[in-house]
Amino acid sequence: MPKIPVLISLAVLISFAAPALAAQASPTDRVLATPERGYVSIRPAERWEDGLMTGNGNIGAMVEGYPVDDTIVFSHAKLFLPWWPPIPPVETAGRLAELRKMISEGRYKDAADWYIALSKTQGYGEKRWTDPIVPAFDLRIVTGASGHIRRYGRTLDFATGVVSVGWSDLEGIFVRRLFVSRADDVAVLLIKGPAGGKLDYRLWLSQRPSTPLSGGEDADYWKPGDKLKSGVGETVAAASGHWLTYRSRFRRSWPRGLQGYEGVAGVFAKGGTVEPDRDSLVVKGADEALVLVRITLLKDWDASQIEAQKTSLERLAPAGYDGLLASHEKRHGGLFNRMRLDLGGGADRALPSEDLKAKTRIGALNPAWLEKTFDFSRFATICATGDWPPALQGPWTGTWGAAWSGDYTHDGNTYVSLSSMLSANMPELLNAFFRYMDEFMPDFRMNAKVMFGARGIHVPSRMTTHGLDNHFDAAYPITWWTAAAAWMARFYHEYWLYTGDREFLAKKAVPFMKEAALFYEDFLYEGPDGRYIFNPSYMPEDPPGLSTFNATMDLAVTRDLLTHLIADCRELGIEKEGVKRWTAMLKKLPDYLITPDGLISEWLTPKLMRPGSQWALTQVMDRIPPEIAADPKLLEAFNKTFDRLLERRRKSFRGTVLLNAADAQIASTLRNAKGAYELLDWTANEHFTPSLTTTHDPGQIFNIDVCGGLPDMVVRLLLQSEIGSIELLPLLPTEWPKGRIEGALARGRVTLRSLAWDGKSVIATLASAAPQTVWVRMPGAIQSVSLKPGPGQAVIDPKANDRFSLPLPAGKDVTVEIALK
Repeated sequence: MPKIPVLISLAVLISFAAPALAAQASPTDRVLATPERGYVSIRPAERWEDGLMTGNGNIGAMVEGYPVDDTIVFSHAKLFLPWWPPIPPVETAGRLAELRKMISEGRYKDAADWYIALSKTQGYGEKRWTDPIVPAFDLRIVTGASGHIRRYGRTLDFATGVVSVGWSDLEGIFVRRLFVSRADDVAVLLIKGPAGGKLDYRLWLSQRPSTPLSGGEDADYWKPGDKLKSGVGETVAAASGHWLTYRSRFRRSWPRGLQGYEGVAGVFAKGGTVEPDRDSLVVKGADEALVLVRITLLKDWDASQIEAQKTSLERLAPAGYDGLLASHEKRHGGLFNRMRLDLGGGADRALPSEDLKAKTRIGALNPAWLEKTFDFSRFATICATGDWPPALQGPWTGTWGAAWSGDYTHDGNTYVSLSSMLSANMPELLNAFFRYMDEFMPDFRMNAKVMFGARGIHVPSRMTTHGLDNHFDAAYPITWWTAAAAWMARFYHEYWLYTGDREFLAKKAVPFMKEAALFYEDFLYEGPDGRYIFNPSYMPEDPPGLSTFNATMDLAVTRDLLTHLIADCRELGIEKEGVKRWTAMLKKLPDYLITPDGLISEWLTPKLMRPGSQWALTQVMDRIPPEIAADPKLLEAFNKTFDRLLERRRKSFRGTVLLNAADAQIASTLRNAKGAYELLDWTANEHFTPSLTTTHDPGQIFNIDVCGGLPDMVVRLLLQSEIGSIELLPLLPTEWPKGRIEGALARGRVTLRSLAWDGKSVIATLASAAPQTVWVRMPGAIQSVSLKPGPGQAVIDPKANDRFSLPLPAGKDVTVEIALK
């Protein structure tokens, strides 16, 4: 590490402590004001997980926020350490009959052990995880200080993605501002001091230490030290001219994977001097400086991009901080500013996040805290979506031992991460998910062929650098979970319903859904009763002692897949023969099994009957299908099963974000208003830290899937829709007597520009991309509807006076004021 310049007060460095800063940084005595859409924190991060996050979908940065000795942790969404070489999935296609016989006889543990023994003959040994996400490097900034630090604060502006750290001392005011440009794919840092050349500092790039993930009894299970020592080889940090460079080579590599990566930071000072000192840059006597940072991933270690990146950054520098921010803000802000939630947060919105967090608790969810978590969630989803969609940790990590490798976990977490992109008005972000699926289609096809002798695709439960199904063990033979492709196909169908993009439907959605259906055409076989059997099968994270035969979740996702594929092909007027096949397949699917207690069973066979988990209720996460709605006994079983699940969680373990989000979707569809709000309450209170970073378990294990889940939880309470039908305030909590939401999306190409309620009336403004008439439903009898302006009239349905027809022209806002009886 470079020597700290003598100009820095060692007394300041030694005595500096977060509690002391907090005591000096009252809400009325801060250099930095709370952004209109954002928050202020009065404590630096005591661990990397509490850093202020920003990113552009590819490059991620977390700012710890210490004034005179700060660390910015840089990472990249696709920086996965080569750890396990990809190998073909276990070849079971030729012995599928043998495997199925054991499972059909109830010898589930024997089947799992047989599978493990077979895998060892094909190059498998210990359990193979996915390649883990790892940090790129730290940018260290050591700044001169004179006297005691005061008026400290750090802020995050959601609308711009700017993280700021500010304070004052005897010399004046110091501020650092950082964002990661969505337009130029570069991190932009502005360092400003008092006027008159009083800014002196040292910067360098350094390897991230091998600290474990904070929290959780198994934090060391992921062995960050081993990953760093055994996975990373040659690493060189250097300084020359006004440049910092960083090269890190991986010890392992294989085709399609990375061999290493590079970082380049250019320091462009205004006034003063910039001089290299060993591996650092020392700036003296400057008024301000612009620092541009970029990360390059290398598939060919010998093809360095450092000089090319220097040239590129030199070209960007003349635009300055303001110019670069303007081009970034147009893209980032264009996404973020589409929505706004106002639940009456009032003066609490200006409180430091630590103080605001202290004012909220389960059963008394603070409105301003919920507004902040809603905004932060959308912000983080935008910042985590780039070339690929968000993985468990997005583009952020400060550890070499990320929990679950920070991977794409398709048996729940990926679904949650994507769940608000449509309802919370970020539909174009889903294109990252579609690109990600496209990239690995050859692997998905190999999985289907080698493992099951099937055409079509089999998407693994977990993946990062490849799509081959390599992760399993005897306790969790999750390669037998075949539901991923069918479940993920919902996003293709839903994207079409929300956007009406027929080209997407024809060229992306239907082809993917056909591949998923083709798998089931070959995989499913008929039982003695003529109904299809799923074998092998799996319920997410169930051990084999329970079952691997005819999982209810498999039925749910296959029903939806075939139903949506048939509807979409009919919409396009294509695949007449395919529609006949898929319609016949639908008729052969088994029925839901109801236990003697009137609950949906986890498994579709009487000898394995037991109450179902969330995943047994998957088919009612987005809507209640007609075949369930038309069967009162079946619908009652879904409701009773959900009530049982929620009651058990109240008494024992409220659980992970994944369970909260899945349950909230089910609750909203089943019109369980109390349950839906309760799950939102748990999530906002227990899974957001005082610095608003988010966790998998209550208070521990950094994960960002909650950021995809929470906005959708909120929107579903205030808006639900189908093509031609919109429900306003379907599950309005009593805790929200007055409020306003702007910019939510509805199916059928309709945008809810605004929706305001105050207990007396409801005022809604809607806009449609195409001329149409929609039914608008309210949670009670309607007294009157005033339409201003708009063509025609809003007509209350005399048979069901809780709804009215509303004509919507194309591209024009229509406002209605609704009075309820």
